[in-house]
Amino acid sequence: MVVEVFPLWWIGYWIIRSWLLPIVLFSAIFVWFLAIIFLLWVHGYAIVQMRLVYWFGGYGRAARFNGEGYKASQTLETVWM
Repeated sequence: MVVEVFPLWWIGYWIIRSWLLPIVLFSAIFVWFLAIIFLLWVHGYAIVQMRLVYWFGGYGRAARFNGEGYKASQTLETVWM
């Protein structure tokens, strides 16, 4: 006869039977929510950066204040020339 010293099903049983269930569920849902928000934020930030580069001629925000309207390709051509 095999006797389990600490059966694993006991942990699940008491999570379901006790007040730990709402905490475990809320924590899992909250972590997924934060992950989704973070991914959307990072993706949105990348889109904003690309849009700024397009609007201000290849330099992003700096081109507006420096008065440089050149595209990045023109700048590279100038460097090579």
